[in-house]
Amino acid sequence: MWRLRGVDAVYVALTATCREPLITLDTEMLERARGVTTVLTPEQWLQSP
Repeated sequence: MWRLRGVDAVYVALTATCREPLITLDTEMLERARGVTTVLTPEQWLQSP
């Protein structure tokens, strides 16, 4: 489905459950987790209101 690694899936599930954005530099996770939760780079997160 999203082809996430085990620990990555835990982070995605946690952020989705808590309704918080996932902040990562991992380009693979940035692409794959977008269908599940909000995913941002640290730079994007710092620029968000």
